[in-house]
Amino acid sequence: MSKRPIIFPFFALQFFILLFLLFLALSLMPYIFCFTAAELGRSLGFSPLETFFLLFLILFGGMINIPIKEYENPQIYSEQEVFSFFGIRYRLPQVSQNTVLAINVGGALIPSLIAIYFLIISIPKIPFIITLVVVILVTNRSAKVVKGVGITLPMFIPPLVTVLISLFLSYIFECPMELLGRLSFSAGVLGVLIGADLLNLKKIRGIGSRMVSIGGAGTFDGIFLTGVISALLSLIFFL
Repeated sequence: MSKRPIIFPFFALQFFILLFLLFLALSLMPYIFCFTAAELGRSLGFSPLETFFLLFLILFGGMINIPIKEYENPQIYSEQEVFSFFGIRYRLPQVSQNTVLAINVGGALIPSLIAIYFLIISIPKIPFIITLVVVILVTNRSAKVVKGVGITLPMFIPPLVTVLISLFLSYIFECPMELLGRLSFSAGVLGVLIGADLLNLKKIRGIGSRMVSIGGAGTFDGIFLTGVISALLSLIFFL
């Protein structure tokens, strides 16, 4: 009597492959984080210890919002509406009649202080000003005020624009390439802060969200990650 072949279900094979990939990704995450942090520090001119300390402050500060002002909304918006932005679907949260304007410590305050510090000690002023103006214009055009959510911004457009303009101006003005990371970081952070957040403050009353945080929920990745991605991309041209 011949033995019947064992048929391994295809869906089970897919499950084990996905499980293995998930385990591999989780195992590599600490190494990826450490490598990214080290490269970010190299781009910005910080030691590894200084970089990890600043990242810790930024990530911890991302949970802290400092209230600045409170606005009264002219109307209440439906909480059942679903909004799609760049392929990501948002379900509008419950809204209130008052909106609190706040600033996020990790997403806006600390990155802005770092950018100002770079501007004072090392960044070439003319390339910085030109790059800053371009980033402000681009982010102001691409930022979108969403009722019940806040200010949303595509993640990769600001960093790409920042690095390309910074690189071009660095060649034009013959700036040291080792400053490209600081230039990109500073112009990216301050450009998004001004273009996406500050220039849209007049629209706060129409948002209908309980809190709009500068550098917070909707724009934490817009301000902080723009600076980080810009600095990391600058390493491609600095190698």
